[in-house]
Amino acid sequence: MRINTFLYGLCFVAVLVIMSSQQLAHDLILAGTSIPPEPRSVRFPVRKVKDRVPTAAPTGSTDVPASFDAHSNASAASSGKRFAFVAANAMDMRRSGVYILPTLLPRIKGALDRYWKLPTTSPAYAKPWASCAVVGNSGTMLGAQYADMIDANAMVMRMNNAPKHGFEEHVGRRTTVAFINGHRIHHCASQPDCPCYPYGYETPIITYLWEQFHYEDLKFCRQKHPREKFIVLDGAMKDLSTRMVALYSRRLEDEALQAFQEARERGEIEEVSAEPQRRKRPPEYSSGLEAVLVSLALCHQVNIYGFGKRDGVQHHYWENTTLHEYGFHDYAAEQAFYQDLTEAAEIPLLTGRFQVPLVKFFP
Repeated sequence: MRINTFLYGLCFVAVLVIMSSQQLAHDLILAGTSIPPEPRSVRFPVRKVKDRVPTAAPTGSTDVPASFDAHSNASAASSGKRFAFVAANAMDMRRSGVYILPTLLPRIKGALDRYWKLPTTSPAYAKPWASCAVVGNSGTMLGAQYADMIDANAMVMRMNNAPKHGFEEHVGRRTTVAFINGHRIHHCASQPDCPCYPYGYETPIITYLWEQFHYEDLKFCRQKHPREKFIVLDGAMKDLSTRMVALYSRRLEDEALQAFQEARERGEIEEVSAEPQRRKRPPEYSSGLEAVLVSLALCHQVNIYGFGKRDGVQHHYWENTTLHEYGFHDYAAEQAFYQDLTEAAEIPLLTGRFQVPLVKFFP
């Protein structure tokens, strides 16, 4: 029994050493912290560990009472199982990529609270916002009358520096955080003063970068505006976003192929008809999808506005064109993800690993 306990403990220490070498020890600790309950109840599997106490105390040293020896062995066995449980769950979180989400609350919200000089003694410090508006750029925002609803949220996040001036009656007036991608940073850095602050210099920016020149661009912008707040997302968020959209894209392809085959079996489609084709390469996720994933970790309720798609509606609310449907994105897959979020359905990678807050979708 003690040998098994020692082996479990040794395995657990080895796991921690490996994860520490990848700078994940801090994330592992944070991943185990409790997050205030979300406004809806979601059933998650809970694995309980019970001590197995021997029916008879094993024979031990005559210097130690038999009852104490039995309790010691039982506690050691329980500790060994707990070590194995924690190690297995840590590795599962690591493999799925979900481990990054619980770390975002102290790392992003905490950083923003310090930037805004919120006292660490405040009950709101490094705690989730009550409600968050993730404001998309779809042309469906025009005339949708979302402005007051958006401004009523505790936090308002806008995407890729979409213009607000002149569109306030459609998209609202408040901006708490700007969420922009590396290409937008590159565009800003190509201009002398890095004009990347359409919402004001006091508005912090969350960004994700993937090219080396993006980091050079960011360095340039920071030199131009040293007092402004940039938060660069961990590459693990890129990996999680990539996996999420790929899983949903694959699911839609499977469903389309199955529907085609069933229709052909019923004689509704000719035998010579071509089957639906799969993508030759996985789709790239949009900035909006990553912003939504980040918001799941920062908010008790996430309200998504302006992410809808409708035939004949311009792609962006400020551009009178419909020619911006990017082929390397899979918007249908992302829409399926948002639908599952709003319906509290099972979410690949997240369900059972991360408590998804209440999500509402306003196309």
